[in-house]
Amino acid sequence: KDRPGFDLTSFWARSGILNAMRDPDGVPRFPPPAIGDLATANVAAAGVLAAVYQRFRTGEGSKVATSLLATAVYSNYSHVMAGQERPPEDTLKPLHTPEPFKEWKNPFYHIYMCKDERLLFLLGGAYSKLHDTLRVMGLDDLVEDPRYANHATMTKNTDELYDRMIEAFTHKTAQEWADIFQQMDISFQILAENGEVSKDPQVWAPGCLTHMECPNGSTYVVPNTPVEFSGVERELPSHPGLIGCDTREILTS
Repeated sequence: KDRPGFDLTSFWARSGILNAMRDPDGVPRFPPPAIGDLATANVAAAGVLAAVYQRFRTGEGSKVATSLLATAVYSNYSHVMAGQERPPEDTLKPLHTPEPFKEWKNPFYHIYMCKDERLLFLLGGAYSKLHDTLRVMGLDDLVEDPRYANHATMTKNTDELYDRMIEAFTHKTAQEWADIFQQMDISFQILAENGEVSKDPQVWAPGCLTHMECPNGSTYVVPNTPVEFSGVERELPSHPGLIGCDTREILTS
């Protein structure tokens, strides 16, 4: 409790989030910087607004406190709860992460490598569209297999299906699969690469990105404020200045 807290240690590591983001036989990759910092800042802002509202109602102020660890544990609530030991009468086993992906027993909730070595997150197709999904993947022989008659029977026989689907995804590019699943109205998403996000029309359309000019005259694409208010024009981000640029003014004021 007396050690300094940082994004990577307090938010990612101590909360269990980072350990869950790896394969059982590997180590986690470093997450992008400042995600925990930004999330905790948003939580703090929400707390301040709640305190302002309480002052409006009661006339009394509040001391608002949060932390990287508190935000992370709350963000990871599902794993924190599911990882607890169960009472003897509970038939569900605790969720221990990381675990082999086949233990999830759902090949329709998985990230697949496609022909062009792009990754696609499949997030649907296991329920009412189970057989249609198997057909478009070229797995027609499994449609009549009683093991895959419905979602309930499928979850008891997923090992072979995982292997068949992993192989099937290598026959088409990620965009080809995306076009197929789009027509079927199945949830999916190609994993975006960093360089693609700043050019994505879907990200630009709702104003998630904007341009910012720097003191050296260069202009960059930057994330925009993620909240909009009706009747209020969104304030564009501005460059904070170079480190120390305000020091003299502050110290002499």
